[in-house]
Amino acid sequence: MKNNIYFLNRLLLIPLLFSLLLPFYSFAQSLAPIPDVGPGVCVSNCPDDTPTTTSCPNNCSGHGFCSRSLGGCSCDAGWSGSDCSINLVTFCPNSCSDNGFCTSNGECICDPGYSGNDCSTLCPNKCSGHGTCMDGNCICDAEWSGSSDCSISKEEFNTMLQDALSMSTVPDMTYMTTYDCDDFASDLERELDGQGYDASFTLIWRHDGMNNIGHAVTDVHPTGGGVIFIEPQTGMIIELDENMDGVVGFRDSTHSPATMLTEGMSEIEVYMDRAAAEVTGAPID
Repeated sequence: MKNNIYFLNRLLLIPLLFSLLLPFYSFAQSLAPIPDVGPGVCVSNCPDDTPTTTSCPNNCSGHGFCSRSLGGCSCDAGWSGSDCSINLVTFCPNSCSDNGFCTSNGECICDPGYSGNDCSTLCPNKCSGHGTCMDGNCICDAEWSGSSDCSISKEEFNTMLQDALSMSTVPDMTYMTTYDCDDFASDLERELDGQGYDASFTLIWRHDGMNNIGHAVTDVHPTGGGVIFIEPQTGMIIELDENMDGVVGFRDSTHSPATMLTEGMSEIEVYMDRAAAEVTGAPID
């Protein structure tokens, strides 16, 4: 008899324990994340303003799910648009030729080394990973150069250029009234052009407050940008950054008869060649 009473009391405790634990269970459930389900149907713990019927446009076209956290469609990979109806594989020109990513506005973002509206244009050697392909040509990153593929570092380029200068016969020429600095600069420019360098002709006007001294040098334009200046009478690379700011200021194909300094106490004017400088009215011997 005593055992039966004990067992009965145990049974009566179960509802009591359940009633005590139920609030904690409900609280834990309220903290659980509300799942994103589709298409557009909230199945549990839905806020009052969440519809319990399909709410995303076109049921996300079967290419995504309706996300309550996003407030719209979350599209599958390769699909876009408010209703996931835009096939990014076919939406862009030529599907970006499998060489890029198609954006939701129908434009291709090309992989490195490719360019064009459909990413079908391949740059030489994909710019060696050191440049941007644009219309089939490499725009080299800073510190990289090369005739077309950005494969040569700045240090290597300078070494190759100095080697070419050491073989030049122009610095061996004799300075005279009939063969002066602009003749040196012009001849070295033509020589370097013939070796594949993008060389041109530079005039320098130095002002010391009393005198204006003119001089001509040769310059080379690496594909990575910038200008390398060369003293043609010695065949040596020279530094014209008088302000020491890492950039040489110059005018491009323009001559100013007035004193308009571009770098320190100097005016530096870069031209395609000596003839181009003469066309602007720059005084040439």
